[in-house]
Amino acid sequence: MVLDLNDEVSEEFFKEIRKIAKKYSSGFENELRGALSEQILKIRAFVESESLNEICTYVSVLPVFDFKHQLMNYMTRYLGAKKFDENIDDLENQLLELAYSIIFAYLTEYKLRKPNLEKMEAYELIENYLNVGRWKINNFKYAGDKISYSIYHLIFNIIEDRYKKSQLIQAEEKFQIIDNFISKVDEWNESFELKHKAVLDLEKQLEESKQTYDFVLLNKGFKELYEQKKLELKERREGYSQFGATLVCVPLAVIIAIIILILTGYEAKLASMWFLAIPITTLILFLFYFTRVGLQHVRSVQSQMMQLELRMALCQFIHNYAEDSEKLHAKNKAGFEKFENIIFSPLVSSDDKIPTTFDGIEQLAKLVSEFRR
Repeated sequence: MVLDLNDEVSEEFFKEIRKIAKKYSSGFENELRGALSEQILKIRAFVESESLNEICTYVSVLPVFDFKHQLMNYMTRYLGAKKFDENIDDLENQLLELAYSIIFAYLTEYKLRKPNLEKMEAYELIENYLNVGRWKINNFKYAGDKISYSIYHLIFNIIEDRYKKSQLIQAEEKFQIIDNFISKVDEWNESFELKHKAVLDLEKQLEESKQTYDFVLLNKGFKELYEQKKLELKERREGYSQFGATLVCVPLAVIIAIIILILTGYEAKLASMWFLAIPITTLILFLFYFTRVGLQHVRSVQSQMMQLELRMALCQFIHNYAEDSEKLHAKNKAGFEKFENIIFSPLVSSDDKIPTTFDGIEQLAKLVSEFRR
């Protein structure tokens, strides 16, 4: 049954309560009764001016209080006892505690629901009223359970009621959805970090492979050039061997021919061989010259092959040249410069020391001129 503080029963009840409160407000024979009477009288104007039923929607229908039934019961007993001049002192105490507990419950909910109550003039009045019940709860004989319920349970029930009727549940559901999205984003970020790290590792491996591959290509180029030089060395040696063999065979053939002429009794024909001395000598000089040229070519190719072998060995030893060049320069500048000079310097072939064909002709021309003189 809904309690309406402004209906006829409630008005009649509080009218009698005010009479009782005025009766005991100045008395000190009962400390609790005097305090309750004083607070009921002080809060009267506020209760009559404020629409508590419109604000306190939870307390007015709360079954645990059942104020309407209790009011009617107590008022019937009180008015009957008063009519027959019975002892109404105990009934008046019950009515005071019940009236105080009713207003206590309403003000408790009012305090929770009214916005900016701290800024209102009635705030101190309400706090003083509620403090009496809080401090003297153990002194209540008839309405202690209602005061205790208002203090320890009603507050949480009202908060629960406001929570269920508010949009906080929808907000919480939306927050839950947001939390799920955040969790997904965190998972994506974690997955992204792992993939990013994997990509960086792959990039590092590719960079290392690229640098290694660069040296492999450089080493491969040196090997190809080395194979070419091996073929060139073989050709040079064959030419050098042919000239050398011819250089040995010509004088040997002349000596054998002279010996044969002597043994066969043709010594007189030896004089005619002097005419062959100049051509044979010239031939020997030519052979000696080209043998020397071939030897220089062989030595030049061998020198180049040794340099290529050194370069291939250094390419297998040095890695990460582009990345570590600054560090290597800083740690051992002179040594690293020597390495660079070896790797990137041209192959020394000593071409300037190898006489050309025209140089040989000039030398032969000078020799013929001297012979004529």
